[in-house]
Amino acid sequence: MPEEGFWERETKLVDPALLRRVTRDFPVGIYTGRNPGEAALALVRCELHVPRELCWVADGRPRKPDPTGLEFLCGKLVSKSGGSEALFVGDTADDEQAARAARARGAPLVYAHVAAPGDTTRVLDTGTVQRKTKETDLRVTVDLDGTGDAKVDTGIPFFDHMLETLAKHGALALEVTCKGDLHIDQHHTVEDTGITLGKAIDQALGDRKGIVRAGCFYFPLDEALARSVVDLSGRSYLHWNVPLDQGPRNAMDVSVLEGFFKAVADGCRANVHIDLLTGRDFHHGAEAVFKSFARALRQAVAVDPRVTGVPSTKGIL
Repeated sequence: MPEEGFWERETKLVDPALLRRVTRDFPVGIYTGRNPGEAALALVRCELHVPRELCWVADGRPRKPDPTGLEFLCGKLVSKSGGSEALFVGDTADDEQAARAARARGAPLVYAHVAAPGDTTRVLDTGTVQRKTKETDLRVTVDLDGTGDAKVDTGIPFFDHMLETLAKHGALALEVTCKGDLHIDQHHTVEDTGITLGKAIDQALGDRKGIVRAGCFYFPLDEALARSVVDLSGRSYLHWNVPLDQGPRNAMDVSVLEGFFKAVADGCRANVHIDLLTGRDFHHGAEAVFKSFARALRQAVAVDPRVTGVPSTKGIL
């Protein structure tokens, strides 16, 4: 027999009529830590038909937060639907951890969280934005709850290195692909990457409920010392005081860095202040700037368990 309170909790999480409509149009899988009997009862009570091959239940197989079952179901669902990604809707910390682990292992997965009262799990932590103009063709995916992994290809090796640094120190999972008109110069590629990245961050933040909102970090690199302050206020502004020497122009044009951070600030609707306090070396100064910004952003996007709404007296960001 099901454990006490089983059905009451299940009906609070899903609308059976909505599930039935979804299963008419899309293949649906079940990923649960409950035993086969309880899983079968839930399907009967919701009047759902889910093929046995799409049911991953606790019958001796790995249980959440182990991502094995989730990876298996993602592969099956993507194959059956002909799509590119599977949507996993969860409601527990184990669900969120399993989704994060599955994505880290390459599962084509988008996670959405059904929040219970007092739950501070981020509802939407991933943003994907595509942007195509006559000058650039861009796709950016960012996961704010990543582990620092990055796959970056902009055609500018030094810029790729800086974006990988941003992901590592910001604890992001970041994918950036850009085909730009580098035969002209680096301006369009760098600025448009900033525009797309900023919008992806904004998308990942959702309604910004429960976030810390602001962050500040000093980062040294030998003689260079950079300070970045970030406020995810909903209003974009960039203060830029970074007196860098140019260095080898074929590595990266220093003049485009300000445009990149202005585009990021505009896209994610943030107030950003960046100062290079000491040092003029191009490589050290630029890297210190990216690291300090990444660490400040990491603080700002973090979830604060004491905050249940939007961190603003206005009630909106």
